[in-house]
Amino acid sequence: MDGGNGGTASFAVISLVCDDELFWFRVAPEGMRNAQPGLVFIAGSGFSVGGTAWEVRMDVLILEELARLGSCLASEGLLGWRHVSVVFPAVQGLLSARKSAPVVAVDGVSLSVEKGEILGLVGESGCGKSTLSRTVMLLQKPTEGRIFLEGEELTALSASEVRKRRPDFQMVFQDPYASLNPRFTVYATLKEALQSRRKRTFAQTRDDVAELMEKVGLSPSLMRKYPHEFSGGQRQRVAIARALAPEPRLVIADEPVSALDVSIQSQILNLLIALARDLSLTMIFISHDLSVVHYIADRIAVMRKGRIVEYGEADKVFSSPSHEYTQALLAAVPRL
Repeated sequence: MDGGNGGTASFAVISLVCDDELFWFRVAPEGMRNAQPGLVFIAGSGFSVGGTAWEVRMDVLILEELARLGSCLASEGLLGWRHVSVVFPAVQGLLSARKSAPVVAVDGVSLSVEKGEILGLVGESGCGKSTLSRTVMLLQKPTEGRIFLEGEELTALSASEVRKRRPDFQMVFQDPYASLNPRFTVYATLKEALQSRRKRTFAQTRDDVAELMEKVGLSPSLMRKYPHEFSGGQRQRVAIARALAPEPRLVIADEPVSALDVSIQSQILNLLIALARDLSLTMIFISHDLSVVHYIADRIAVMRKGRIVEYGEADKVFSSPSHEYTQALLAAVPRL
């Protein structure tokens, strides 16, 4: 690609992430068979359509075309955020006449997740990664922007339409004890999740609950037990089984191992990897630990102060980080 002379090179664009005027593209050279997608960083570039691929032109900035390209690609794949922002309004304290400043938790994020991949979302506590994930679940309504799942705009759906689509996207929370109903046995918890997709007879429900428990490494003989009778790792396996019960298209795992012992963390990570492979799951894995994300993810998006500051293939981000914040996160990883 010869940018200095205004030349063009043809690439097949796979996906896009943008943050203000900085754009990352996953591309493969057009015409190269079995080419592995690479990561190209382009800032201030114009684009034109050439056949089935994009011709990347390094000489002119065309904002209208850039915006159109971003809107198109952000709605492709299984999941896409397009300029999503979440702002919590200012509040006034009981003993103070002064209002606090609005909090920008997510600031104009555009991101896509391809079908069958694991995207790792990493950043320090308070950077907005959990808030961003909650916008997909529509547990947190975005202040601005659009969210697409399988080409359908979730943010345009009514409350009743969201309830119908909710089995397609499920979440595994950080604290399984807080997310499981203490009055429900494992059987009751998984039965409720199974029935959200389709009704079953008693025999079918019992068999499906037993199969789910075996998938996550639990004995079906435990299905009549309550959450308080399990260890932390076992409870998280129950939470994972509940997320899998409706046969979702997308699973969001929000810090699923941070509250567990190190030995149990590796078991849960290996379980998630195996489930994603065997069930062809698409997953967003959220963590503040870059080494954990590197272990499980295909691609990594690094988040800071509500924005995506680095994005790319997991091995590339881990071995050659370009942003100083990513470098700081890596430097903070304990090494033996």
